[in-house]
Amino acid sequence: MVCGPSSQLRLRTQIPVTFFVSSIGLFSESGIPAYRGPGKSSSRPGSLHAKDMRDAPQKLVSTVLRTIGRRLERMTRRSAPDNAPTDCQHTMKFSNLKSSILAQFEVTNEVVPFIVGKPGGGKSSCAREIAQELAKKHGIAPERIVEFNPSLCEPSDILGLPQFNGEFTKWLPPQEFWVLREGVGPCVLIVEELTDADMSMQNPLCRVILDRCAGQLRLSSELYIIATGNRTQDKSGANRLSTKLANRMRELEFTEDLEDWMAWAETHGIPAKLQAFIRFRPELLSSFDPSRSCNPTPRSWESVARIPETIEKNSGIFAEHVAGSVGKGAAAEYVGFLRVMKKLPGVERILADPRSVPIPEERDVQWATIAKLASELTLENCEAVWTFTKRLSPEMAVAAAKMYLSANKKVFTTAQTAGGKNLYGTTVAKFLLAGGLLL
Repeated sequence: MVCGPSSQLRLRTQIPVTFFVSSIGLFSESGIPAYRGPGKSSSRPGSLHAKDMRDAPQKLVSTVLRTIGRRLERMTRRSAPDNAPTDCQHTMKFSNLKSSILAQFEVTNEVVPFIVGKPGGGKSSCAREIAQELAKKHGIAPERIVEFNPSLCEPSDILGLPQFNGEFTKWLPPQEFWVLREGVGPCVLIVEELTDADMSMQNPLCRVILDRCAGQLRLSSELYIIATGNRTQDKSGANRLSTKLANRMRELEFTEDLEDWMAWAETHGIPAKLQAFIRFRPELLSSFDPSRSCNPTPRSWESVARIPETIEKNSGIFAEHVAGSVGKGAAAEYVGFLRVMKKLPGVERILADPRSVPIPEERDVQWATIAKLASELTLENCEAVWTFTKRLSPEMAVAAAKMYLSANKKVFTTAQTAGGKNLYGTTVAKFLLAGGLLL
């Protein structure tokens, strides 16, 4: 793989250079006019005929090798999809971004991570969680954690306003940066939606990020800066960053991850039925298409989770509200999933005879059943729920265990068996271990 324009191709093989060069199309079948020596003309400058390679000067061979590198680079770029990460860039999920950025900040605060990704994926949430971890570690007060959105500001919101003192003019700094001034100790600046900023805002931000200065105001030497932004290909209004600004940061591309989102959902009040649907259709957690106005993303699913039950009782109105958040396609699937879930017999039937009640054959009905059980899990019925669950396929049983942990971890891990033993430690874990499926 060729990564960047400065890459060099090194031939560590006994195959003649002439054969290799010919094989990638540098020479046509009829050959290229022979090398005529320095200052001699040729129909293609710097070209040579294959039969003359054996006697070519070393500098000519170097030229050919550089040409090979450029040709391979173009081939690599043509074969990559339009939205593929470039320049050897790899995507990172939420938990990896958070842990690695915090690890970097343990060493130095001079590195500025720039989290870039699709709209609605959770970039801002990641930056805020990093800020909160820094606040815990360094005792940073809430007023010294500043979120600054340059797309909503003007250069004077960084440089300040001119103030006349009689003999000269000074710049009066804005409040957002005044609280981050030198001497206040550890503090955090989150630059939100950086890619939405135009060039007039990108220029003053260069000094903020590299020199830690906002106009004439010197910022704290213990300032941690995190930037977030969208990708230009997602047509969200993002602009191309100037190379001088981009070079001052470390760009890290964010990608959504099912297990990361489930862990987040567990602590943020996302209903068990929605969690179960996302496990059933994980590709709908984030299915962003810039040609659509509404897309299923982690942020839009959170919006769906906030729809009150009073609206959900009217299926038609509820469907419109869901579609307004995640789009009509994803909304139809989610509403259909809930419809199946509502038609299922009550959990009382499963709890009354968990060893013999019929197992649904359809996969979506099984998921709906798991969602219903997860939403009604208690210390009293936990053993019966697991007795029914372990009759499912191993794959579905593991998914159900994850669902129960996500929906009500405290109940699922502390419930006891009829014999007074811990259900999860003695029964669930043993079942998963026996199948090599331990979470």
